[in-house]
Amino acid sequence: YVEGVAGDTRELYFVCNNSILNDGSITINFKHNVSGSYIDDGVEYRFSGNSLTVDTLAGEGFAILLDK
Repeated sequence: YVEGVAGDTRELYFVCNNSILNDGSITINFKHNVSGSYIDDGVEYRFSGNSLTVDTLAGEGFAILLDK
């Protein structure tokens, strides 16, 4: 969880491609539609929906921050 300025709490996830050899896509499925952002290779992207797919290199990952 991330504490915001006014005590706002949002969910933060770190996702990693744990393969040491294979690049690939990682898909995260949510129980309902969500919105937020993810940071991949130093760039922040916005998304919304009930799933998120991100292409990753072997051993690399990304962070997901869901909106409140």
